[in-house]
Amino acid sequence: MPEGKTLDMGCGPKTRPNTVRVDRLPFPGVDVVHDLDTFPYPFEDNEFSEVICSHVLEHLRNQVQVMEELHRITRPDGRVRIWVPYFASPYSFCDPTHVVHHTFHSFDYFVEGRRRSGHNYTSVRFRVLEHELLFTRKWGLGAILARVSMHRYEKYYSRLLPANGIHVELQPIK
Repeated sequence: MPEGKTLDMGCGPKTRPNTVRVDRLPFPGVDVVHDLDTFPYPFEDNEFSEVICSHVLEHLRNQVQVMEELHRITRPDGRVRIWVPYFASPYSFCDPTHVVHHTFHSFDYFVEGRRRSGHNYTSVRFRVLEHELLFTRKWGLGAILARVSMHRYEKYYSRLLPANGIHVELQPIK
């Protein structure tokens, strides 16, 4: 990981040491109060070497603009670390403030060389550093089926044996 500043987006009341913490509510320790559905974000281009988005993207209405802002504020050698609930998980739909639900391929629209990246929603592109479904049991049946074929898992098994979440780490291509 390159040296530099880390941004914790939508941090809420939790604390992470040595981070710039941004949230729309003025919790104790929040450094920047900003609604993440309002663009542009109040940060400089290439300001952060790491951006943490832990269970925040599902609350934001415009995923394309969010990804464009993440691309803008992250250094070329930086990382955007994302955790979101998986669409078939009860965690995705139980929170009334969730406005977007994610599949394993939701971020492909922003990834260089992925088949969905041909859609021209945006010109920003990332490379994938890590991408995984998160299961309660790493070697449970759902996890094994997803490893064998993600397409078949999502089409046939994801509602029967749902993952809890998705973790993806992206690096901006600039």
